Amino acid sequence: MKSVILIVLGLMSFSAFSQEKTQITLKSSDVDTVYSTDNITIGTYRGNLLKSTEQDTVWKILDDGHYEVKYLEQIDAEHLLFIDQSKNFTYNLITEEVIQFSYKQPLEEFLEFDIEKILYSSESGGCFAPTTYCRIQLNNIEGTLTSDTQFYDQSYTIEGTTKSNETVKTRIPEQDWKNCLNALNTDPYSFPKVQYFKLDSLDKSIYLERLRLLQTSDYQFKAELPKLVDTMSQHSLEFHLMDFVPVYSTSFYNQIYYLINTNGDTLSMKLNSAPTPQHSYNIPIYCQIQDNKFYTYSIELSLLLRKINREYYYYHSHTKEQFLDYIGCYYYPNKYEHMRWHR
Repeated sequence: MKSVILIVLGLMSFSAFSQEKTQITLKSSDVDTVYSTDNITIGTYRGNLLKSTEQDTVWKILDDGHYEVKYLEQIDAEHLLFIDQSKNFTYNLITEEVIQFSYKQPLEEFLEFDIEKILYSSESGGCFAPTTYCRIQLNNIEGTLTSDTQFYDQSYTIEGTTKSNETVKTRIPEQDWKNCLNALNTDPYSFPKVQYFKLDSLDKSIYLERLRLLQTSDYQFKAELPKLVDTMSQHSLEFHLMDFVPVYSTSFYNQIYYLINTNGDTLSMKLNSAPTPQHSYNIPIYCQIQDNKFYTYSIELSLLLRKINREYYYYHSHTKEQFLDYIGCYYYPNKYEHMRWHR
């Protein structure tokens, strides 16, 4: 596969790094180290990009913590690659220059061939629970990706009870995948709009009814969320989607998908789901095609991927309600302070 075209978007420098510095004291074991020599160590901690010249103690926060780093790796002797939300950057270890870039049509060559099969792998455990694994393979049978595993087809009532019906196999037309991936290829960095979440009056009524039945102490401010989402600006939505809302837990749930075309090329996608998803749509989704890595906030891709593991998909069937809850983290940050990371 040929190299994907890169578009350089901007050049920045950490020259101010030697002047006004933001520091934090941490043990080296607390930092996810990516680059280390006798004199310099670089890594991440809670989204911050850190550099240390004094081992095990003082770490300098690059660019005063303006980055929210989700991914960091060394790509050659002089450069690191890091991803801040959906933006890709390279960091020069010698000059300390940072260059922002984007991939132009990163899936173009992958999409020249049909999808032969999809492999799904998940692993979960923690909190005294045994580690469990799930493996699913979907094969392209006459233009339809069909699973080799059967699932109970389930539906949920307003009280949250489960009804098990007939056992079925997952079947997703290949054209659905191509339509979704073509849109992703055209604009891999786009953010969804509020209407993409398709929150209608019935969804809001179900949400309010559940709140009424639960009668929790936060009922009053949560009951306002369905009204607020109607007036939510695009800027506010993007802030919400890019904001971390992790929970400290020993539980984990990792999901990764491998789409393999008839040319033998592999597109891997990992849902944001461990230890706790950023929000109910499990975005951003980490994508990798050969050496090209990026995050996408595609709602359509999230829903399509989650159809593969139907048990997980139905277990999280209250996605729209959870989305409303997570919006509360933006509008009522003090109420959700226990769910946030503190810098």
